[in-house]
Amino acid sequence: MARSNEAAAATRRPRAAKAGWLGRWEDRIRRVPAPIMVPRLLFAASVFGLVAFGLAMVYSASSIKGLTAADDPSYYLVKQLVSLGIGLFLMLVAWKVDYHAWASGIGLKLIMGASFVVLLCVLVIGVASHGASRWISIAGLTLQPAEFVKFVVVAAAAQLLCRWGGRAPHWTEALRQAAPILVLVLMVLMQPDKGTTFIICAALFCMVWDSGAWDRRTLARAGVVAVVLFFVISLRDEYSRQRFLTMLNPEADPYGDGYQVTQGFYAFGSGGLLGVGLGMGSQKYAYLPEMHNDFILAVIGEELGAVGVVALMALFGLLLWSSLKIAEQAPDELGQLIVLGCAMLFVGAFLLNALGVLGLFPMSGKAIPFVSYGGSAMMGSMLGVGMILSVARATRLPETDGERRRRSLSMVQEGAAPQGGRALAVVAAPARQPGVEGSTAGEPRARSFRVLDGGSASGAPGRTEGSATTGAGRSERRGFGQRGLEAHPEARVVRDGSGRERIELGRSSSDRLRPSRGPEVRDRRGASDRHKRR
Repeated sequence: MARSNEAAAATRRPRAAKAGWLGRWEDRIRRVPAPIMVPRLLFAASVFGLVAFGLAMVYSASSIKGLTAADDPSYYLVKQLVSLGIGLFLMLVAWKVDYHAWASGIGLKLIMGASFVVLLCVLVIGVASHGASRWISIAGLTLQPAEFVKFVVVAAAAQLLCRWGGRAPHWTEALRQAAPILVLVLMVLMQPDKGTTFIICAALFCMVWDSGAWDRRTLARAGVVAVVLFFVISLRDEYSRQRFLTMLNPEADPYGDGYQVTQGFYAFGSGGLLGVGLGMGSQKYAYLPEMHNDFILAVIGEELGAVGVVALMALFGLLLWSSLKIAEQAPDELGQLIVLGCAMLFVGAFLLNALGVLGLFPMSGKAIPFVSYGGSAMMGSMLGVGMILSVARATRLPETDGERRRRSLSMVQEGAAPQGGRALAVVAAPARQPGVEGSTAGEPRARSFRVLDGGSASGAPGRTEGSATTGAGRSERRGFGQRGLEAHPEARVVRDGSGRERIELGRSSSDRLRPSRGPEVRDRRGASDRHKRR
């Protein structure tokens, strides 16, 4: 019996906090309300799943190329892990620093100035490859600055839209204020990097649409005009024009311009529903160019089949949904627009790559975030994750009507007692909340005033049980004035076993039910039969 009692008592004890970093993180998660923590956990799970999925596919797709290039099948995997480590550091920095520090004020100006200088260096001394100058070599590390600048553009656009306050000025003034952002976008387009420019413009369009700065009909017309203008600019270049023709009919030149797209079709056809197995694909044996970068989706379709492609799409869908929930709960409009813009950059890059591999859109050479091989793409993507987490870190639940009412209550204040009297603790009555509508309670009033030592406001002792009269100060503080006492001759102030006072308007229940002559029962017809017999 003693053991069973001890076991029952042990089950009632609060669970002790677990030791170690895992226990501390578990305690932190439990202290955050579920509506806030669930989107964070889902967002982190989607990013972790995409990174793990990408590392596995990069190793599988690049193993043969690594053997031929460096006699090491994990050559590209190791480089991707190094980029992931740098990206995690950037993510932690962006996460821990309040997003108001780098998305507004002098912080944003410094970041935009650095972006302008780096993009100018790319245009002047950039490394050319595949007909474009998009890379710059710093300390032996080749980077693509546009992968970082696009997140800077999102932060700058969010700050500008917040400054407009939901209503944009005249278009000439709006262009003047948005000139620094437009200069950065034009410098990316001049590299040329039409794919990144298209993704940035799509993200900016979604941010402006969500902010309501312009009329949405006008904004939709401007979007259509921008898309047509973008296609006109693209068709000016020979290689861009050829990509459009390849999209329309890749089999017209299956061993030339349409070779890569055609081999991607072969990979999808070989994979079928379940794929040939992870690491068992044949297109990576020098058949499919850029199999670990631009066309890694084709390798996924061959080795994991349609199930693997759908799983990848589901992870990006989860990332988008959790990001939108974080944006919905953001503490201000600046955070909401930053999260929305970063999420659109992720999803836009994925859709642009997937549509190009499937032959539904011209190839842009953009990598799938978190999945494709690419140091700059991985580091830039992790920077965007840190920006979203920085907003999520500042998220608070929206204040309810009840919380606003409680916040309006004044704290207990020690009042100065009159000379010769005792100190009183006065609780101020809550102010009326003009923003709360539909209430029928009327003006709020204080329930009572507390007397610290049991005395009255004037220093006189409080009324004791059985007293015929009461102090005016005490009765007034109880909300039961002299007029109320006169209206109820049987009213009296009594004290319970805990020392608390209350007003009785008549005889107590014990006096009514247990009088000296026995219990007295009342009904609608008058006295009871017992009294009639008496």
